[in-house]
Amino acid sequence: MKEDFLTSAAKNRGIGLMAEPTGRSPKRRGWVSRREAARMARVHYNTIRSWERQEWLRTKDVPGPSGREIHVSIADLKKVLAGRPERPAEAPAVDRLAPEIRELQRENLALREEVAMLRGQVKVFEEIIDRIIGVLGEGEGP
Repeated sequence: MKEDFLTSAAKNRGIGLMAEPTGRSPKRRGWVSRREAARMARVHYNTIRSWERQEWLRTKDVPGPSGREIHVSIADLKKVLAGRPERPAEAPAVDRLAPEIRELQRENLALREEVAMLRGQVKVFEEIIDRIIGVLGEGEGP
């Protein structure tokens, strides 16, 4: 009999893998909570969260008894345990936001130029005020 993918991946990594919890509703099939995923993979809960941040595990929000619960994909968990997680095809956030960043940089440059111009005008006004004070001061005597 052919070995289950999850079991063989776990054996290759030296990890004993537990089975998916039974009695799951159809909406939750293929997804487990972070705690269940950690228990199945026999890793720490924070390891599951780390794999999520690295985008190795897809997540979805599910209503739970104490509010919102995060569930992770069992298929992604299998890939991670097999040692070949696939990053999403989606571009990194920096690439997606690059046009907006460039626009903000252009706006920043324009504002800096305006500030420099206003500073120059302040210096001109200070010189005019100094001249006025000097002219008025000459007319006064002891």
